[in-house]
Amino acid sequence: MGLDLLLFCALAFASQGVHGFAHNNLVETVENLQKQLKLLSNVVDRLEADNDALNTRVKALEELQVGKAGEHDRAYNSLEVDAVDPEKIDMHVLSDLKSSKYRYENEPHKWSSYESQNMDKYSVDRKRIVNQPVSSDGVAFFAYLSSNEPTVGSHQTFVFDVDHTNIGGHYNHHTGIFTCPSHGVYVFSWSIYCGSGGYVISELVVNSSPVSGKYVGARSVSNQLSSTDLAIIQLNTGDAVYVRTPPSHAANGLVFSDPLYRSTFSGWKLF
Repeated sequence: MGLDLLLFCALAFASQGVHGFAHNNLVETVENLQKQLKLLSNVVDRLEADNDALNTRVKALEELQVGKAGEHDRAYNSLEVDAVDPEKIDMHVLSDLKSSKYRYENEPHKWSSYESQNMDKYSVDRKRIVNQPVSSDGVAFFAYLSSNEPTVGSHQTFVFDVDHTNIGGHYNHHTGIFTCPSHGVYVFSWSIYCGSGGYVISELVVNSSPVSGKYVGARSVSNQLSSTDLAIIQLNTGDAVYVRTPPSHAANGLVFSDPLYRSTFSGWKLF
């Protein structure tokens, strides 16, 4: 009997322990589920908020698109030409042609006057475009000797008798002298070709004062040689500029100038 009672008590105690452990597990599981449910509820709330924001943006974009579409439609409608019956178009054209024909046949003097006025206006406009005058301040020239000079003495002016370019008309191809039309800074350049076996000394002169000089000699060669010089000079109105030989040196030999070897003189106003 004592053993049976002890066994019964042990089983009863064990049964209570098992039920207590199961109850504790159930409570813990419920608590975990409640926590997960709360987290899911928070996620759903955030998703709903994001969805509301997206709906608001979509609605705003739709309204903007509708507004632009309306502007495009209005712009298109403003440019759209109403369709007209082709027969009506033909009637309008025929009516205009008949009216023009009537005016032309019954009022020819008006048509002639109109055409004359328009042709005169066209001619004047064409002249204004085509015949644009060169600026009155433009000054430039380029001249050269038309042929060889076999004998050039001392203190002799070179007369470059072909004025290929003479804007303003201030270079005289009869005298070889450029006359300054207005105060300013001018550029002058000249080239002299010397025949084989000779030499030439040339100088640029303003009024009677030499400004620059150049020597070219072909004594020891069998071909023509040239020398070129350039000078920038401030001039006053009426100053005379030309190229000459010095007072004490005549040219020795031929001063050469032909299509392949031009002796030239040029100048232009810089400012």
